[in-house]
Amino acid sequence: KILFYSGLRSFFFIILRQISTEMDLNIGLFNESFPPVMDGVAICVQNYAYWMQKKVGGVSVITPNVPGADYKQYDYEVLDYFSVPVPFRQPYVTGIAEIDPAFIAKIIKRRFKIVHAHSPFAAGMAAVNVAKRLNIPMVATFHSKYRDDFSQTIPSKAVVEQIIKRIVSFYERADEVWVPQASVKEVIKDYGFKGDVEVVPNGSDLVADYPET
Repeated sequence: KILFYSGLRSFFFIILRQISTEMDLNIGLFNESFPPVMDGVAICVQNYAYWMQKKVGGVSVITPNVPGADYKQYDYEVLDYFSVPVPFRQPYVTGIAEIDPAFIAKIIKRRFKIVHAHSPFAAGMAAVNVAKRLNIPMVATFHSKYRDDFSQTIPSKAVVEQIIKRIVSFYERADEVWVPQASVKEVIKDYGFKGDVEVVPNGSDLVADYPET
């Protein structure tokens, strides 16, 4: 068995170690999906949370609540907020964190030092608002070819392009923008984003079994 572990040994950890020597470190990871909802970004966030908690501690995942989810199983905190099902996209859920007073109270108490948004939608906007309110930096990772995704379900090209403009506007609010691989950098630039983009591979934690010879 060989442990494959990449991405999370980036310069981000160096920065976090420097910060953690000066103050209590609280990191917020924001995304629309998280296990038991399974997709590539959800697993990426889960790996970030696991390894950051082991390396520096003080990690929280912020995500809409999935009914029946057992968030207490994790070594890090999962701060979930009120959600509703996404039509025709079971088991996905979404929500607006800012209208959940219990969630807001938890966020204020948490006092994050840095936030990392993995989605440009509701969870990402929650990260924007938290960063603005606490005057802290926000990293945002661009994970997907959103134009292709929306074009498959929305027949109007004009509507799709308006959504893309909103997505680009979201990333323009970030202090630093990451993409998981160099080819995705061209995608966000094609969408109209003109800022700097860092290529930071997604963290992965895979155990491979090879047959004995």
